[in-house]
Amino acid sequence: MKGRIPAYRVEADTSAGKVVALITRQGGHLLLLLAERYPGKPRLKVEEARSRAESYLRDKLGLKNMHLSYSVQKGALAIFNFIPEEGGVALYPDMVKVTVALDDGRVVGVDTYSYLMFHRPRFLPQPRLTAAEARGLLNPRLKIENQRLALIPTDGGKEKLCYEFKTRLGEDIYLIYLDAERGEEEKILKLVPTTGGELAL
Repeated sequence: MKGRIPAYRVEADTSAGKVVALITRQGGHLLLLLAERYPGKPRLKVEEARSRAESYLRDKLGLKNMHLSYSVQKGALAIFNFIPEEGGVALYPDMVKVTVALDDGRVVGVDTYSYLMFHRPRFLPQPRLTAAEARGLLNPRLKIENQRLALIPTDGGKEKLCYEFKTRLGEDIYLIYLDAERGEEEKILKLVPTTGGELAL
């Protein structure tokens, strides 16, 4: 199979339905997994499904430094987005997505494309702005609930080190990303609460 990451396509018929996987030609890594079945009535809680997803990443794929970014429940499926951290910096370009069926807790979807494409040792610059200086650039009406350094992808296909602020304005929750060098606003995402977690829009 051709693409930016050359891969072999593997299909298998199981008692639960067809499973399709893409395995990279170089290294034999799992690039994509999709179980083509319709899960039954949800029996697991989303937190239990998250534990299954974390175990899969750790035990099946050998990815041990992964942290949940956000999750969402769609019917009987829970979709989790994990990112690694390096030196306390969240690496959003290296995201891995894992989908778990809530009827039996099986992993029915995996997408490691971004991780395999972009994950590498990085020499991250020191931020020119302190966290306090960056906070001072925010609208004073915002209540800051959390903050950290994060590497985010840009529209031009590059990466930028930012301060990520989880903020609240009234009942609304926003993620605000400020350039750690100049303090310029790079991105704003609104977090929408769902039954399965928070969805970033």
